[in-house]
Amino acid sequence: LPVPQEPISIIVPIVYDMATGLTQQADIPRQHSSSGAAALMVSSILRRFNEHHPPRQ
Repeated sequence: LPVPQEPISIIVPIVYDMATGLTQQADIPRQHSSSGAAALMVSSILRRFNEHHPPRQ
């Protein structure tokens, strides 16, 4: 039987700008152990979300 493992999780600080209606990843200095690839993936997902869901005016 495989050894049980905890699921991988990523904690992402998100900022919603009410003036522009944009949601973006907060710019917080990274620790050395954090994954740059994960941060890039989250940033890309948020960018695509904003492209497909433009702010309401």
